[in-house]
Amino acid sequence: MAASISAVHIGFDMWTSPNNFAYLAATAHFLDIKGKQQTRLLAFTQQKDEHSGLNMSTTLHEVIQRYEIVGKVGVVVSDNASNNDTCISHLFARLDPSMEMHDHQARTSTSPSTTTTGTSTSGEGLMLLASFATSSSLSEHLLKGLNDSGKHRER
Repeated sequence: MAASISAVHIGFDMWTSPNNFAYLAATAHFLDIKGKQQTRLLAFTQQKDEHSGLNMSTTLHEVIQRYEIVGKVGVVVSDNASNNDTCISHLFARLDPSMEMHDHQARTSTSPSTTTTGTSTSGEGLMLLASFATSSSLSEHLLKGLNDSGKHRER
């Protein structure tokens, strides 16, 4: 991921299991060095503390640091739970302290309704991202932009 030719876009979801354990899952979506679309599960972890936005951002930031992609994070996608807004604001403040609030909002996508099943991180917001990620025309457009900028060369 650290060598990807695109930003690494993050999707996350949090839910409580029937036995009252809170879990956070995070996925990454990016173009690898050959321009191939990739999706990776970054974390599926039990959230030890309350699931406040601040605690969730701490967990996500630790995951992003572990994968050495701090400078590569693009868009963050989640459902519309209010603690996710807080999480994302704290996360971007940690990733880039110079970033303004309107920059946080521009790099955030929330789905129109909260997914309550908690069966995967593929909530509506992630489905939106996935539909873009699998669009061959989008991939071609991204690669063209990278080629034009000189950041990607065919091997």
